[in-house]
Amino acid sequence: MFMADVSHNYNELIELGVAPEDARYILPNAVATNITMTVNARELIEMCKLRVCTTAQWKIRKMFEMVVACVKN
Repeated sequence: MFMADVSHNYNELIELGVAPEDARYILPNAVATNITMTVNARELIEMCKLRVCTTAQWKIRKMFEMVVACVKN
């Protein structure tokens, strides 16, 4: 019953115009994740340029805005 409700709500969000990548946050697998990465400065700059763009998903954009703030410090 729970998964049927979740599926229904997910599909309803899609029908209301919510982007699928945002609607997925109601699915049970949308839990906190720790990310560890190693990059050189040139690649980090490129990643930040791509991910703080207004077309990037809001959650990714927020994360990279925090990365930029950390690097500036």
